[in-house]
Amino acid sequence: MNKPQISSAEAADILAANKVSDKIAIIGIRGYYLDSFGKRGENDRNVYDDVILIISARKFETFRANADPSVYRKGIATMKTGVHRYYKGKHKNRYWALRLVGEQVPVTRDGQGSSIGVALNIHKGGNRTTGSEGCQTLMPADWDDFIEIVYDEMEFYGQKTVPYVLIDEKERRAGKFKMPHILAKELTLDDREIDNLLIRFDKDELAAKQQVDTLQNPVTLPANTLPTPKAENQPQLSSVAPLQPVQEIFNETAESLALPSLGGYIEKAQETVSKAQGTIGGAINTATQIKDVIDMLNSHKDSKKSFWTVITQTIFHVFWAIIAFFIGLPREVWIVVTVIVAAVALIYLYRQISLGKIRETARLKVLDLAEYLK
Repeated sequence: MNKPQISSAEAADILAANKVSDKIAIIGIRGYYLDSFGKRGENDRNVYDDVILIISARKFETFRANADPSVYRKGIATMKTGVHRYYKGKHKNRYWALRLVGEQVPVTRDGQGSSIGVALNIHKGGNRTTGSEGCQTLMPADWDDFIEIVYDEMEFYGQKTVPYVLIDEKERRAGKFKMPHILAKELTLDDREIDNLLIRFDKDELAAKQQVDTLQNPVTLPANTLPTPKAENQPQLSSVAPLQPVQEIFNETAESLALPSLGGYIEKAQETVSKAQGTIGGAINTATQIKDVIDMLNSHKDSKKSFWTVITQTIFHVFWAIIAFFIGLPREVWIVVTVIVAAVALIYLYRQISLGKIRETARLKVLDLAEYLK
């Protein structure tokens, strides 16, 4: 049986979904090999068909494991999914393993429902049995490597306890633990790519406004579309009118003159309006998405530049003052150089502030467009 095929990125998603931020963590996936042991699609007992993995900044290791009791028996405990904490301790005073902080954990018991389990350790299983009455166990061949890595990483990062995140494979396959990510390319756009996005945004904004103007204009029907009623008491039709009044007037006239209904014209006009609204919706969504990316990038880049400008100038002035003091530089020279450097820094910061105002104006422009479209 091959080692579990799960990536460190997916493991990081699982930790994030469970709000775990420790430097080292352990993850258990109950039923990882759902289709490889026993009944297909079901989690089995007394087989190593689960997964336990270790994740830290330095290590990522996966192991076949067991997260269930070895047998079916009334009252036997199965640990509930969730985040449980462990510390270094001996299993039954025989060998070093991982013990529960507080020694208690939520469980379900066969034939009895929810309860509290006691002393459900993470320890070594057996070759012919998983050796569990509710504990989490690993194969004997993997145990020494597993516990050595966990202890070393806890020592390296100074953690007294380690979180154990237990999840269910069926929930993992359903995508419960997938977290949204920002593409790396979006974080490294250069100025030219940002300019291209702005140009695309302006085009989409213009197209949306044109569509709105088209919809807000009254519907114009050709002069020869409708016959002129001969009777003096018949209502007169206007060649330019809103869509619904034209339909009502013509239908009344058509009924009195035994003419066909205007339904065909109205249906075509409504279909055109629906298509235009769909186009506007797509343009607005695209423009909003592009604007969000640009705001994120510009905010990130501007704040980063301003931060490092302040840090650099502070360091420069400190070193300049120290050097000037030790070499006995005349005060007038020191002051002139300091003023020049400070002026350059202020000019740069003023530029950053101006760029921020420009981008804020662009943001307000988008908000005006959204209000215009309501």
